Amino acid sequence: MENTQSIKYSFIVPFFNRWDLTLQRLNEFRKFLPDNCEIVLVDDCSTDDTVKKGIAFWQKFGVSRHTLLYKRNTKNMGFSASMNVGAKVATGDIFVFYSNDVILSGDVATELDSVFSMDEPMLVGHQLLDWDTGWNKFVFGGRDKIISYLGGYFISCKRTDWKKLEWDERYSPYDYEDVDLSLQASVLGYNLVEFRSGLLRHLSGQTISKVNQKREEITNINRVKFIEKWQEYFRK
Repeated sequence: MENTQSIKYSFIVPFFNRWDLTLQRLNEFRKFLPDNCEIVLVDDCSTDDTVKKGIAFWQKFGVSRHTLLYKRNTKNMGFSASMNVGAKVATGDIFVFYSNDVILSGDVATELDSVFSMDEPMLVGHQLLDWDTGWNKFVFGGRDKIISYLGGYFISCKRTDWKKLEWDERYSPYDYEDVDLSLQASVLGYNLVEFRSGLLRHLSGQTISKVNQKREEITNINRVKFIEKWQEYFRK
């Protein structure tokens, strides 16, 4: 891959309300990320006026070294669709799909340089879950099958590799989209690479807990969707 000094990173951050979380991430990005980064905010049709005021203030006063791109969905579309919106407008060489409940404490982009210096198709995540997590074990034809996947709160990919991938929007508003994306990548022959940076700390489900209290029901529905989509794979 090209010299790491010229690599441009796009940090794609979807959010719904909870401007406090997004503001914290923006301040961390401004403090820790190098100049070769752009921030792509995707507002999933927030209903809180604080978001509108916060975005206006940040666009006017908050941006210094980094380009800030802002897109607002015309309706609430969910996590996967918002990530796809961000990917379409991002201009970087490396996409970093970043949940707004992940605390950043240092220059994670420079740490990623060494990972992406490897010239191979890959999907990179902070955590690779390759054991039975309760989400990724399936029984088909009397056989257990565990799908290894990268946690969706932090996933990164080269722009060139992303051309064959997408966040599947059938799982809107959330759950199973990261299992699906990881399986897409594996089927294509991409390596799933764990990037256990100590600069990242996931708070877990901060936005989802505010969006919908029926998460278990949504999870079960999306599990069925996942099995239906990948039934031919499970038969192998």
